[in-house]
Amino acid sequence: MIDHVRSSLVIASIDQFRGSVTRRAEAELSASLSPQERTDCLAQAWDEAFAVLVKLLNEAIPDPRYHITRESLMDENHFYSHEFNLYLNTFAQEISGDPYHYFYRGFKSVPPLLIAMIRPLSIRQVYNLLPRLTAKVVEDDIRVVTVTENRAVIQWHPANHLSRLPAALHRRDVYGICHAYQGAYASVPFFHSRRPPARVR
Repeated sequence: MIDHVRSSLVIASIDQFRGSVTRRAEAELSASLSPQERTDCLAQAWDEAFAVLVKLLNEAIPDPRYHITRESLMDENHFYSHEFNLYLNTFAQEISGDPYHYFYRGFKSVPPLLIAMIRPLSIRQVYNLLPRLTAKVVEDDIRVVTVTENRAVIQWHPANHLSRLPAALHRRDVYGICHAYQGAYASVPFFHSRRPPARVR
């Protein structure tokens, strides 16, 4: 059984993908359109983009027994491989043209249960606990280097993660995962107490 990636992370990716597609389509609409026409155009843009995403994913899956549908992608009970997750996010970024797809996918991927868990803690405590909190969602090697009142240095050590991927995909995966973790960890002040997200360097 492949259970590297929970469905919540895939759904977060699709949610970010939809937002990016919708914003781009909205920017291209004529100002003369009625509200209903705008709604219809945006719905069509999303429908077409989602169809392209599903098509590209299925083309990348050699065995038709494992082909996906729109409905299966939104199923909260599924698990996926790291390779599938990489292709999903790569295609979503390419179709939407959003250079910040991975960052905001990470931002949106924090589960509601974790948000509830961090609120009684201080922000400094949350950053110190990031390895344990992250382990509730994915099996990655996250290490805290230092945490002060206004700064946290967090490291992702990818050796175990990359061992589950073909070597040809390592560089692209490291790029995406780093940006996704930046988004997820920058979200801590926002989800903790509705403060501005942390700045990432």
